[in-house]
Amino acid sequence: MKTVLRFPRLFGIFAFAFLAVSLGVTAESRAAIGVTCSPTLPAAGQVTSFPISCVVDCPGGGTVASVLHFRPRTTNRLKITIEGTCKEAVDFVPSGVTLQGAAAGDGLTAPSASANPVLGISGGGVILNNLTLSGGVNPLLLHNNSGVTGNHLVISGGSVQNVLAMGAIELANSTIENSAGDGIDAEWGGTVFLDGGTVEKNAGYGLLAEQGSRIDVLGGATISNNGTSGTLSAGALAVMAGVVSVSDGTIENNTFVGIETVDGGDAKLITSSAIVRSNAGDGVEVFGGSFHANGGVVTGNSGNGISVYNSGTALLNGNANVASNAGNGVLVWDGSVTVGSLGGPATIQSNSGNGIYVETNSVASFFNSGSQILNNTGWGIVCDGAPANPLYGGYTPTVSGNGKGQISCNKAP
Repeated sequence: MKTVLRFPRLFGIFAFAFLAVSLGVTAESRAAIGVTCSPTLPAAGQVTSFPISCVVDCPGGGTVASVLHFRPRTTNRLKITIEGTCKEAVDFVPSGVTLQGAAAGDGLTAPSASANPVLGISGGGVILNNLTLSGGVNPLLLHNNSGVTGNHLVISGGSVQNVLAMGAIELANSTIENSAGDGIDAEWGGTVFLDGGTVEKNAGYGLLAEQGSRIDVLGGATISNNGTSGTLSAGALAVMAGVVSVSDGTIENNTFVGIETVDGGDAKLITSSAIVRSNAGDGVEVFGGSFHANGGVVTGNSGNGISVYNSGTALLNGNANVASNAGNGVLVWDGSVTVGSLGGPATIQSNSGNGIYVETNSVASFFNSGSQILNNTGWGIVCDGAPANPLYGGYTPTVSGNGKGQISCNKAP
């Protein structure tokens, strides 16, 4: 008697499905549109200890979001290489992901002007390499407690900020440019290490640190030509317990002031490689905040070298040099400046106004005899302003070669 298999097609389907599962191959890994991965992806629910590397072909229809679904399938890293430009917004990138461009210019662009963010990071240990991010509200956003290392990034075209950091990021050799708002904002305890690269041509502030956040400028980074909207913006602003610290970098050619501190913000120049120069307003403006130049150079600015207002404070030591500014070297109006300390002397020289101009309700103090006030066009040290006459006190620095005279000021007893 002949035996007939009544359901040959059904048997074949079951057999293929069994083989696929046994080999750890799924339809998702075989035929994801525009995505190729290696090694072969584990089946859904299975996990490998090996890293997974996927290539997203943006012109071929691949998306980064589709690949991030594979992150739970490895206890190692998920590496995503982007070919071309994907027009998508991707948020909440988890820990242990690397995103990189295959070639210069490859990356993500906003699918609409309202996209926010274009790339958002929520995890730690995320690496971004050779990536271009553009458009939307924030091209790059770091959520609270996230951690990112970025190398050779180009981030541009955000309508509010190019980078909004509420986590921690180290940006190395990157370009942050052409935002309709700020270049980099650090908020709510965010931390930014800007190691080399440029922050330029942003309409608002180049850097803004607020609400207990910190931005460190090192590695020869340049903050330049910001404030392109014509508003009263600065190369860098520290406000509400925010800190901007420059150890090796240049803040130059910005359309208002170089550095501004407001309402408890703090700014620092730490070494002689920290330079604030050629800005269209004051080099440094302290308005109810603080400024410390432990070394550093403030030179060639179109306003005063340093202005201190509204109970602000400035400390210059460590061979800090305030020179060749178009206004006064230091103007103090309702605030205080200390020139020289145990950390070393400071020099204020060759400014077109006075060396130090101390106005109403203000004081200038000198705590290192090696400090020098030299060759300024106006007075070396001049005090002015009723009803509360300002004073200067401490050591008497070397004051010589100033055009209008050396010292015109009451000295505190």
